[in-house]
Formats: sequence, C-alpha cells, structure tokens
Amino acid sequence: SRCCGIYMTNRGMAVLMMRLDELPPTTPATEDGQPSDSTLAPISHVDSTTARVIALATEPYFASRQMFVLICEPLVDIMPQARFTGMFLNPLLALANDKVANVRLAAALVTSQKLIASAEYRDHPEVKAAYDRLKQDPDRDVRHNASLPLPSQSSSTPSSSSSSTPAHSIPLINSNVDNKT
Repeated sequence: SRCCGIYMTNRGMAVLMMRLDELPPTTPATEDGQPSDSTLAPISHVDSTTARVIALATEPYFASRQMFVLICEPLVDIMPQARFTGMFLNPLLALANDKVANVRLAAALVTSQKLIASAEYRDHPEVKAAYDRLKQDPDRDVRHNASLPLPSQSSSTPSSSSSSTPAHSIPLINSNVDNKT
C-alpha cells in the first residue's frame, strides 16, 4: 500500500498498528507457543499510536479517513477478533456512510472482501447493515466494489504478474468524484 509517498507492506502496517504495551514476562502460551488472547492488553487500553490511527477515521480530510480504512484491511486478518471489534470495527463501519465516495469505495472493498469473507464477521449485524448499505450506494463504483465476488480460499497463490502492486490493494482514487472534501 502507498502511505504518504512511502510504500509499506500490509504486514508492516499491521505490525505498526499492533504495537500495544508489552505482554507481561510470564505470559501463558497456547500449544503452539504463541501468547494466548487472554493475556493481551485490555481492549479499553489504547496506546498513542493506535489512538492516532483511530483518530484518522474522524479527520476532516478524506485522505486521512481513507488511510484509516487502508490500515484496517490487514488488521482484519491478523488482529484478534475481540481487539479489532473493540477498537476498529465501529469507526470502519461508520465510514460506509462517509460523504466522500473514495472513502466509501475503500470501505466497500474492505467490507466485501475482508469482513463479509470472514467467518468471524459475516454474521455481525452491523457489518451486514454496512454491507447492504454499500451495495445500494449512489456511486456506481462503490456499489461495484461492494458486490465483488468473495475471494476464493483456494486461490492463495500470488499471481505470476511482475507488477509491484499487490493483487489485494484497494484502489485509492475514484475518477468520477471531485474529492476536495
């Protein structure tokens, strides 16, 4: 993804966002050696980096709100569901009603390709409501992104294209809209 002129992998953005307080040294682990979800910092605790990212969702500039959606894209896959739901889901879903079509365009893609495609989120009533709203959006590009077929679970191999743009990138610009807001 392109962030403020800097190219960053989705994993890099996610690692940046997951920089919460250190786990205690005696962290119980699961069978595979990973820390258990119950030992992570409480959802109510948000460090300054995470707070700044969440604040992007309500910034007056559309590019900041759009950046929030782009940051949420990889977090859906790698962040524990309770943590993502507690910190990022409501601000993300609120952007499905944004006044700027480019923000709704990104929200539509994350909602349809990440949230609805995920077993953890697809039955969530607010996710379903946002998804239905985006499928009825006045902008045809937003409707198109909300209606894209779900990603195939079997096509996890990357394309053989030599392009440096990841296949899962969210389009940043809707050419049919004036985005001076």
